[in-house]
Amino acid sequence: MQRWLPADTGLIEYYVAEDELLAIVVRRDRASAFRALGRSAAVAELVDRLHFQLRRALRPDCRGGCSTGEAARDPRRAGRLHDDALRALSALYDILLRPLAAELAGLRRLVVVPHGALHAVPLAALWNGTEHVAAGYECVMARARASCFRRATSGQRFPAVRR
Repeated sequence: MQRWLPADTGLIEYYVAEDELLAIVVRRDRASAFRALGRSAAVAELVDRLHFQLRRALRPDCRGGCSTGEAARDPRRAGRLHDDALRALSALYDILLRPLAAELAGLRRLVVVPHGALHAVPLAALWNGTEHVAAGYECVMARARASCFRRATSGQRFPAVRR
């Protein structure tokens, strides 16, 4: 797989072994394993919290907030909803990507193979405290490493999420 990856692309594959979240980062020139990123149950809870915050901010009845109605009339409430969502995105970033940051340096594109609850994580939206992941990387979610391998060996480019 490594030799078919473009030099600016990294593959991150997440696994759960028992209750431990692990990641393997594959680049053209090397591969690294990361253990004990977090407990899978804790990650699933953070994913649930993120989805709760997003639903709360986007409720159509505007009780939680939206672009019209109560949140538009109360900018402080809109700010709190935004901050709550960023906290949830940041907590997931701290587990999923911050420990991998040195290994991802110099890459422009991330191909991510999630596992379990991570299929529901909008990786490009994760917040590192300064910016969203999409500001620094094109993010591609893949269902399985095999689909990445087929794409790479057929000469197809990895599609990118547009910023």
